[in-house]
Amino acid sequence: MVNKYIAEHKNEKTFHCILTTSNHPPYAIDVDALGFDRQQVAKNAPSTIPTDDNHLNQLGHIWYADLTIDDFIGKAQQQDPSALFVITGDHAERFSFKEQEDEEAIFTVPCIFYGRDVDPAWFESDGVGSHGQITPTLVELLSPIGYKYTSIYPSLLTQEEYAFNKKVWATNGDIGTFQDLADDELSFDFTDKLIAEEKAAEIVTAWRVVKGNKIK
Repeated sequence: MVNKYIAEHKNEKTFHCILTTSNHPPYAIDVDALGFDRQQVAKNAPSTIPTDDNHLNQLGHIWYADLTIDDFIGKAQQQDPSALFVITGDHAERFSFKEQEDEEAIFTVPCIFYGRDVDPAWFESDGVGSHGQITPTLVELLSPIGYKYTSIYPSLLTQEEYAFNKKVWATNGDIGTFQDLADDELSFDFTDKLIAEEKAAEIVTAWRVVKGNKIK
């Protein structure tokens, strides 16, 4: 449907926010009929992944989500070679296994900026960020030089030392929760600053939602 819309509006600048839900319950898609080879997956699965029908069905839906994302981007690039894509998850995978349940697996998601004109050098290979930084990053990538804007969070192009959201922080290859910091007397030097910034961002965000640009 989105590819059809892009084709019909190929001379216009458009923005699309697409949410995928196929890899969520009730897992009702016939992934086998669509090409998912569960026998091959079961044969090559690591010991940490159960291969019963329930888990394989969930893996099939994850496979299907990846398949459709790839298909959409391929068609969209043919329609508009200059298109910019951002692929991310709204939460970490709930399909988890004890051997993999460290804090990185529990809390992190990938964020991919993909397109013909994207330079990988713009981003640190081990950089961290949060979803709140995607919009200012898009503004900087798509706006003319010298364009000014305001944002609660910095863009991902600024290569900040750390990132955080309401619950989780990440920096220098480490990740944890604010509760971790509150319970650890020997926590990082930036603890107080980080918690203060998180609170400030939360307050300003709520203010903007309720009162917009009004300062009084």
